[in-house]
Amino acid sequence: MMEAPGPFFFLVRDGVVAPELLTPLLARLPPEQYVRTRVRDGEGFDSQRWPVARDAALASVLARRFVAPEVATARVEVEAAAGDAPRLRSLMRRAGARYVAAAGGEPALFRQWWSDATADDLALFAEPPWPAPTAGVVLNLCSAYHAAADGLYAFHVHRRLPGPSAEAVVQLFKHALADGLIDAAGLVDAAVELVTAGEPRFAAPPRRGG
Repeated sequence: MMEAPGPFFFLVRDGVVAPELLTPLLARLPPEQYVRTRVRDGEGFDSQRWPVARDAALASVLARRFVAPEVATARVEVEAAAGDAPRLRSLMRRAGARYVAAAGGEPALFRQWWSDATADDLALFAEPPWPAPTAGVVLNLCSAYHAAADGLYAFHVHRRLPGPSAEAVVQLFKHALADGLIDAAGLVDAAVELVTAGEPRFAAPPRRGG
């Protein structure tokens, strides 16, 4: 069997998804080829077999399974900002503040992790905390979109590894799985639908001559 793509690499490796479930998905995927993109001043990469933007799209599919209004709002925000790394960084940072606050952390701890924290981010600690599971879902959703906009790094290409966007999708799926919102077959079906639709392709257009 061909190597499992994107989040399925980790899910198969960790025994969460049975390899045989991937047969209809793998049959629709081309051979792997990496291309350089325009993100990070041309230092980003993407996969033609499983573009990182597809991780973001799959994260959005999973987010729709959660009924919390905070998740629905976050999904609208990240979809509107898709591909805009700075804007997505801001959303992810805000989600990080919500997550730390939900876990009982202090603003000082958050600032250790996020050196670019703003006054607006820190003000979230004065608000009633979100339920921790909801905060975690929103953080992983924002992380998937931001990592997709950031593209793959040479590290991932050289080792043929999925990027952080795939890891965020894994966390979202495990949460949805634990809540009984989707199973492994449902995740594969969702991935097949994305591939069949042919979009999204790239987090950023490939560089010509690169």
